[in-house]
Amino acid sequence: MKFDRSFPFITTMAITAGVLGSVNLANGEAEPLKEVDKIALMEQLRLIQEQSDKYILGQYSAAHRRLLEAASSDAKAYELFIQCYEQVHFVKKDEKSQDFREWRRKNAVQHSASGFRRAIRHQIAWLLLTIEATQQEGEYSEMAPKTLKYLQGIMDDSRLMYGYHDIMERNVMNSVIVNALMLKEMKPDNWPTSPARIDEVFDLVILPQYRDTSNSTRLRQAWASRIRMEEAKHQIWNTKAKPPKDGKPTPSSSIKPNFQRPFVEIKPELMWEMEVDCFTSGDEMTSAKNMLSLVKANLKHEKADAWIKEFQSLVNGPESQSASNDSDL
Repeated sequence: MKFDRSFPFITTMAITAGVLGSVNLANGEAEPLKEVDKIALMEQLRLIQEQSDKYILGQYSAAHRRLLEAASSDAKAYELFIQCYEQVHFVKKDEKSQDFREWRRKNAVQHSASGFRRAIRHQIAWLLLTIEATQQEGEYSEMAPKTLKYLQGIMDDSRLMYGYHDIMERNVMNSVIVNALMLKEMKPDNWPTSPARIDEVFDLVILPQYRDTSNSTRLRQAWASRIRMEEAKHQIWNTKAKPPKDGKPTPSSSIKPNFQRPFVEIKPELMWEMEVDCFTSGDEMTSAKNMLSLVKANLKHEKADAWIKEFQSLVNGPESQSASNDSDL
């Protein structure tokens, strides 16, 4: 995790300097570390980490409690959003309270929509997962099940949030809630900043757990969940929405850039990635048969030739790829 640890680090190192005798101050001669010194250093490092973690948790515990409370209902999520928005855009800028009330009046219809409030609640829930991720130091295997469950919750609410999906696509670290609660210093390693980036969430958080355990069944199930979610996202999130009328957004005919390709073209690519992943994770026989079936069913796909070459390389080894390339000359 990447927090400012300077205060606890300096304090404890000052104590360590008085305990260890790796430098002979009496005669000015440098000495190599002895085994007892190494043990003492590692113990001091452990104490440093414990002290720093307690410092960090104490610093953000109040914000964490507020987020937990806000995530318990749509109404409480909206209440926290409004408080934070006022703090960031009006209080900090010394704007008049009358201006804030006018802003609320202008946005009353949008803010009363159940889809808007549910989207804010999901954003807060992702922020809670992000806080937890800062404590994992880039190792998210324990978070995979709850992250998968979180994504399923978003998919279940996709139709309710129609017209407000852009909230889920935003970088959560740029939200007014993070700004108001002073959580900007949180920087978990290789953690997706937006839950709408389904590919990143699976690649960085969910799938690695099942590769590490060589559990091909669970790996394939996780991939199937990813493909279903990507398909649902394309079906429900693929149109822009005009400003809502009476709390119900009206879809326009324009397609968002991320959805310009029909999913019928994308699905075979994701299925191929799944089979390659399962093959390299040990499930070679099943994956090889599935890859052949996939190529046969998609011979006109733009990536069919590349899949054939990759299949040859996987089954026969890299040298087969070189032989295939030579034959093309």
